[in-house]
Amino acid sequence: MTTSGLSKDGGLGTIWRNDPSEEMVTILLTNAAWTSPRPPHIALDLLTAAYAAIED
Repeated sequence: MTTSGLSKDGGLGTIWRNDPSEEMVTILLTNAAWTSPRPPHIALDLLTAAYAAIED
């Protein structure tokens, strides 16, 4: 996962990532508030799967 670009994690169940180097936008919308300042496993799993799906 690269660190270039913009991102926003919302404590009310949202995550948004923009990675210009991969030309990718990733958005997760849930109806579950987060229970800690760190993103929940589902958010990390989504980002991992999104980057794994990239074909160079």
